[in-house]
Amino acid sequence: MRRALLIFGAVNAILYAGLTPLWEGFDEAFHYGYVQHLWTARTLPVQKETCLSQEIVRSFRLAPASYIASDGELNKAAIGLAKRSGVGFHVANGAT
Repeated sequence: MRRALLIFGAVNAILYAGLTPLWEGFDEAFHYGYVQHLWTARTLPVQKETCLSQEIVRSFRLAPASYIASDGELNKAAIGLAKRSGVGFHVANGAT
């Protein structure tokens, strides 16, 4: 039973990672920003003070989110996603 559950979990994770296009996972950019901050600053991010890097913000333009990209609402969408997900990051242009 335990082995079957482990195999199911592994297959589920592999399929999810393989079938979800890059940057389309829920709050994927914020997870990346968290790890990026850990690597560059060598400290834990401070909630509501740590910024997403500009390269992550620019990457939203490459994500297949046509209704956001066509309206030019990239920063507002990123900020809204951060607030809804409870992530402690904000966009580096100073908006929270």
